[in-house]
Amino acid sequence: MSARSSVTSTLRWLAACLCLVAASATAAPSAPRVFTYQGFLATPSGQPVSASLPMTFSLWGQASGGAMLWQESHTVPVDNGLFSVVLGQATPFGMSFDQPLYLQVQVGSDPAMMPRQLLTAAPFAVNAGDAATAQSVPAVACSAGDFINCYTGPVGTMGVGPCKAGTRTCDTGAGTFGACTGQVTPAAESVDGIDNDCDGVVDNASLGLGVACTLAVSCSSGFCVDAVCSNTACNLGCQSPNPTYSGGAAGVCTTLPAGTDPKGACGTYLCNGASGGCPTTCASDAHCKPSAYCNGANQCVPRLSQGSSCASVNQCQAGLFCVDGVCANSACSGLCEKASLPGTLGTCAAIPSAQDPDAECGGLSCPGYYWGWSGSTCYQRASVSAAIHACNGARACQSAAAVCPSSSQGAATLTCHATCQQPAGGTCTGTTAGACTNVDPGTQTCGSGPCMNTVPLCSGGAPVICTPLC
Repeated sequence: MSARSSVTSTLRWLAACLCLVAASATAAPSAPRVFTYQGFLATPSGQPVSASLPMTFSLWGQASGGAMLWQESHTVPVDNGLFSVVLGQATPFGMSFDQPLYLQVQVGSDPAMMPRQLLTAAPFAVNAGDAATAQSVPAVACSAGDFINCYTGPVGTMGVGPCKAGTRTCDTGAGTFGACTGQVTPAAESVDGIDNDCDGVVDNASLGLGVACTLAVSCSSGFCVDAVCSNTACNLGCQSPNPTYSGGAAGVCTTLPAGTDPKGACGTYLCNGASGGCPTTCASDAHCKPSAYCNGANQCVPRLSQGSSCASVNQCQAGLFCVDGVCANSACSGLCEKASLPGTLGTCAAIPSAQDPDAECGGLSCPGYYWGWSGSTCYQRASVSAAIHACNGARACQSAAAVCPSSSQGAATLTCHATCQQPAGGTCTGTTAGACTNVDPGTQTCGSGPCMNTVPLCSGGAPVICTPLC
């Protein structure tokens, strides 16, 4: 059986009454405009129901079967078993009330409750303008043996201590339910070993200041605040009569110490120790909860999560760092790493290869790397500028081996003698230095006659000076 079915199976009816309707002294009896229907809903164990339930009400000409004469649906709030609904507001009554009529009630999609209830006549008020006659309107009848549970005490007290529900039994003579009998409602607490006021605490009558309490009526002062009897209402966020919070005298409303909020009443702010009310502005982070910071508008606002933009570390949640303008999961202080890269905001990640947004790598000289020969001259590779030298994607700067081989022509490192030397093949390239090969271009003659002298043009790659013999 569903929860709703188990509820509806115990439905009983209370008396029905009719709201004010229009009539005249000469008018014939007619259908009322609206009437109020009251009922009681309980669980099979007799516990009153508190819920908002869809209900459908209909009128029929027979106790079972037959044609439906009228129908109207409502969402009905049920409080402690009792509910009341005005019928006829949404769908006007179109039938005559000078015939037997039976009321049928259905809760939600459950089957309609049977048998239907016969409506009987009861007096109702008429428009007093010039009315001289009285009309008759329906009231819900009850049968011998019918009863309903009843309880008129405060919500939450039934079943606590001696408090319990009573019953209303059908008065067959009047055709309606009688008074509530047998119920026990809260009474003044006394020291007798009984929870007379049904607040869950035994013998707590007229509790003194600072004594533990749950209800204000238990305190002689009339104030139960933060679980102790208080000398005043003490209802501001930064005050309490409980010494656990205030450190003050038990039961005396005391302003809470600065820098605390033990009751959690002030949101992102801490009490200032001077006012009982929660602060609404701050001058520094010290005025805010650890989970908040004081912003430029002097407001305590929640600290920022990982990946959020920040200007200083105090703006970030505990354990985070403000790096590269975002709240990050580490200090991210290594070479060629950044916490603000797209796709990894707030996480320290390696800067992609060939990028250097913070110009960490600077320029790079390329000694030992050679551009090549131009004529008889060997040139080295030029230094790589800071605009070109970048990160390698693995948290380091590009190495010379990665960038120098593609660098432009640099300074000359070697020039071979135009006559006595020639560039050696396979040199002045990559990391191989330039080298010259000595050549023998022949001889030269100087002087004449007995002074004539013939010598080589070059020797060891260097030119030879020819000197006459005499």
